[in-house]
Amino acid sequence: MRLKQAYAEAESLIREALAIKRAVYGDEHLEVATSLNGLAQLLTVKRDYDAAEPVYQEALGIYRRLLGDEHPYIATVSFNLGRMLMGKRDFAASETVLRETLALRRKSLGNRHPNVATAALHLGRVLMMRGRADQAEPLLRENVVIREDVLSTDNWRTSYAQVELGICLMHLGRYAEAASLIRPHHDRMKARPGEAHIRVQQARDTLAYLNTVWDATATHEGS
Repeated sequence: MRLKQAYAEAESLIREALAIKRAVYGDEHLEVATSLNGLAQLLTVKRDYDAAEPVYQEALGIYRRLLGDEHPYIATVSFNLGRMLMGKRDFAASETVLRETLALRRKSLGNRHPNVATAALHLGRVLMMRGRADQAEPLLRENVVIREDVLSTDNWRTSYAQVELGICLMHLGRYAEAASLIRPHHDRMKARPGEAHIRVQQARDTLAYLNTVWDATATHEGS
C-alpha cells in the first residue's frame, strides 16, 4: 500500500514538472523529453505498459528531431522502450527496438562496452522468448566476454552472465553444457552477493529446473 502511494505521489510530481517544462520551453525541448522518459520509466515500474509506450515514443520523437537518429540519448530511451515492451510481452516489437539499440550502442561505444553487453543480453532474452535460442546464444556469449573483460571473471555479475548463457543452452537441449556453467557459477554467487539476492535465487531455481528436465530426458532416452 505504501509503495503504491509512493508511486502515485512520484507520478504526480513528474507530471507537474512536465507541465511546467512544456509551459516554459514548449513541447519540442530536451528538458521535456527528459521528463517524458522519466515518466515512462515510472509507468513501466508500475506495469502500466499501455500508458508508458506512447510516452516513450514521444520522448524518442523529440530526441530524434533535436539531436538526430544516432545520439546516445536515442539508445538510452529505445533501450528503456525495448525492456518495457518485453515486460508487456510484445516480443516482436521489443526485438525490433532492442536491435536498433544494440546497433546504436555498437556504433557510438564500440563492441566492448558494458552498455553493449546489456543490450545484447536483453536482445538475447527476447530471442529466447520467441523460440530462437540459436540466435540468442552468440549474443549471450558476447555478454559474458564483455563482463569478463570489464568486471573480471570473479565478479558475481559475470557469474550471472554465465548462468544466462546456461539458460540459453537449456533451451537448446544442451543440458551437460548448461550444467557446466550454471552449477559452479551458482555456487560462486552464494558467497557473493549472497543467497538472499534475487539473482542467486533465480540461479538456484534455474539449476533445480535443469536437474529436473535433464533427469526426465535421461529417463525417457533410457526407456
